[in-house]
Amino acid sequence: MASEEPGSGRQYAFQARKHIAMLRRAWPGITIEIRWCLANEGITDNEKTDEWVKIAAEEPDNHGVE
Repeated sequence: MASEEPGSGRQYAFQARKHIAMLRRAWPGITIEIRWCLANEGITDNEKTDEWVKIAAEEPDNHGVE
C-alpha cells in the first residue's frame, strides 16, 4: 500500500489510503490496523464465497464515503 508503482491491486490500495486519510482527519487518535488475509482461507464453500466477492466488487460503493 505504500508504493505508487502500478500493480494488480493499485486501485484498491489507492482507495484504502484515501479512506485511511479521511478517518485520520475525522478521528485523529484512531488506531488503524491493516492485515492481509487470503479471501478463501478456511472457508469450506469457496465457490459460493468467490461468487459473493465478485458480486460485491461489481456493486457501487454505498457506504457514504466519498
